[in-house]
Amino acid sequence: MLRDLRIITRAVESRANGELVMLLGELAVDQDAYAEVGTPVAARVTRLLVNAGAVVRNGQPLVELISPELGRERAEYLSASARLKLAEAALERKRGLAEEKIVPLREVQEAESAAGEARAALRASRAAIAAFGVEPPTDDGDSATSSAFVLRSPVTGSVIERTAVVGQMLDPAVP
Repeated sequence: MLRDLRIITRAVESRANGELVMLLGELAVDQDAYAEVGTPVAARVTRLLVNAGAVVRNGQPLVELISPELGRERAEYLSASARLKLAEAALERKRGLAEEKIVPLREVQEAESAAGEARAALRASRAAIAAFGVEPPTDDGDSATSSAFVLRSPVTGSVIERTAVVGQMLDPAVP
């Protein structure tokens, strides 16, 4: 249909001869390469790492945040990990005692159930931490319960707009 109207489309270009043409047009974002970045939980901005207009790569850090909820989730992960170790040790002890006929089979089954519950709690805690885009703590040092995390770019492209400022409390419902 455009050919029938003798309309030709071209990419925008700059011409040096001073020719001025007024045209109507529409600029649009490539929806396949567009992403709005927001925090998964309420968090405070501690450091901005990119400005509007910056070119970013997929996975590049954009902003550093702190969230007490992440600190609680990391602490819960450490607790769940400790409970699993304890449940597994108790299970092994009960199995050894059951082999020697010192404890009834029921106690072994209860220990197996407790170990299963502890494994499930650890998996749930790991998933809650993964929602922040961070890995679970590997030890119980001071950083293990840190409430800091980084939002990363989900796509390669340019930052069109940045509304966050240092100290701002971000809401997960607002990208």
